[in-house]
Amino acid sequence: MQVTKCDDPLLEAWARTLARHRNRAAIFATSGKVARTFSEIESEAQSIVNEVSIFEPGNVVAIQIGNQPSWPAFLLACLRKRIVVLPLEAS
Repeated sequence: MQVTKCDDPLLEAWARTLARHRNRAAIFATSGKVARTFSEIESEAQSIVNEVSIFEPGNVVAIQIGNQPSWPAFLLACLRKRIVVLPLEAS
């Protein structure tokens, strides 16, 4: 994978991390089982980009996602669309 230059330091860091650790475990379940690899997070983020496209760049989106393995993919998708994420905790 080629690392592309962008103006978001988090996305740049993600691209470097993905290039180095694509098939390694990224998120573990409480049981110790692998919940997501880095490439699975990337695939999920790419599919979520279409869902968040209903928002305009600069919009603020509040999410109550908790400790779900999908939150990194959601954050990446929003960063790519320049949507501001406001994570909320129910408690």
